[in-house]
Amino acid sequence: MPLLFSCHIENPSFDGFHADASTLALEKHGNALFVWHVSESDDELFEAAALDGKEKERYLSASSQSRRREIIATNAIVKTLLSSEITHDENGCPVLANDIRHISLSHTGDYVALAVGLNMLGVDMERNDRDIRRFAERVFSHDETTLTDNLISLWCAKESLYKAAGFRGVDFRKEIVIESVNGDNMTGLIRDRRFLMKTLVCPTHTIVCTL
Repeated sequence: MPLLFSCHIENPSFDGFHADASTLALEKHGNALFVWHVSESDDELFEAAALDGKEKERYLSASSQSRRREIIATNAIVKTLLSSEITHDENGCPVLANDIRHISLSHTGDYVALAVGLNMLGVDMERNDRDIRRFAERVFSHDETTLTDNLISLWCAKESLYKAAGFRGVDFRKEIVIESVNGDNMTGLIRDRRFLMKTLVCPTHTIVCTL
């Protein structure tokens, strides 16, 4: 599982995905973003994940092989980077077992983004070639589409807001509102709660973290 990229969320920067990236040293008060390329076999991931309890039940009950691979990959990554284990809260959101830090996860093909910090946060990662236009009218208001030409970043922002707030049954167009876009900074509301977001645009992917 090569770690391709890591940075502090408050000051995101990108100098290329590279397989020899070193693990970012984490302070307890730090907010950090990691991106991994999952290249191992399922057997290797399963051994590294060492699933137990409810996570093993989630793995066994997963509806597809790709979903099972996501489960073992994220568990293996969290154990490797954070020396912790994943569990889930009452809303189904991933949390760290016996750890005060919060996490958020995003999967895109063979890539996994992991955000970690002391406060509630969210992360979403999408390929830059994903066609958002086919459902844009259902999730974006006209005012939002005038903020930026990068619909991928708007979509990632809404997804990361949704994950950070931990709500369920949210109307993405009416209840999640992107207020402003200023460089790599965005602000947004979800059910009247305001959040700051950081955007990282890479050659192949866009990543947005909500703080």
